[in-house]
Amino acid sequence: MALVVIPITNKTVHIQDQLTANDAYTCDLNFSIPTSEATAFATLIESTNRGVAISLATLLGGAYPNFHPFGPHVDLTGGDNVKIIDYEDQGKADYLGTYWNFKLTIVPAETLVLYTATTDCGAGGFRFGTLTNFYLPEIKPSIEFKVYNTRFGSGTFLYHNNEDTQHKRASLQWENIETEGARNILIELVKNVRSIPVTMNAGTNQWPFSLREGQGDKTVRLSNSKVEITNDVANMWSVGFEVIDVN
Repeated sequence: MALVVIPITNKTVHIQDQLTANDAYTCDLNFSIPTSEATAFATLIESTNRGVAISLATLLGGAYPNFHPFGPHVDLTGGDNVKIIDYEDQGKADYLGTYWNFKLTIVPAETLVLYTATTDCGAGGFRFGTLTNFYLPEIKPSIEFKVYNTRFGSGTFLYHNNEDTQHKRASLQWENIETEGARNILIELVKNVRSIPVTMNAGTNQWPFSLREGQGDKTVRLSNSKVEITNDVANMWSVGFEVIDVN
């Protein structure tokens, strides 16, 4: 996401939003294809389409309308041209060389169109911004605790950050959620949340910023600009990002 996130000393962050139109998308693709087709595929990448745009249909050898290389919140029905910015011929996939492995990194070659409508998943008690009754992610807290040790001969002197200035972060990770759920959280992030503070509530028996910080409503912001998306299999996704408590 096109956000510049600057930690500041009052436990929070300052975020400069450079707008959705400037968000940068990349996708890593792994191919394992019959060796009989590998030479033609390598020629397509290394020669024919080197440094120029290529349609996903050409790259994949056919149209796959449910393939979402930049996330399920991105609508590619109006145009699917991409550019290849990294390429690896990784050699044979098996002992006999029946299949051959390639790895590509692609970026959009045209302006992306985002979906705007979300779907009620009816999945759980997690609340985040405008999302309610959503899947509960795995949450891992991270409390900023800094101590600097300086030695004077046989003695030591410790410098430390103040508790009133420490940043309290939590990583949120959803694993194997359906396409509609992944689309919901991504639309919420890129269209609604971005630089603004929102309310997060993980429900009962959940302590997103450690046991000491308690449960219930938490006012949070994104703590960095990176959102990681993985298409695990078919219509199942993993989504991960980090928030910071600004209470």
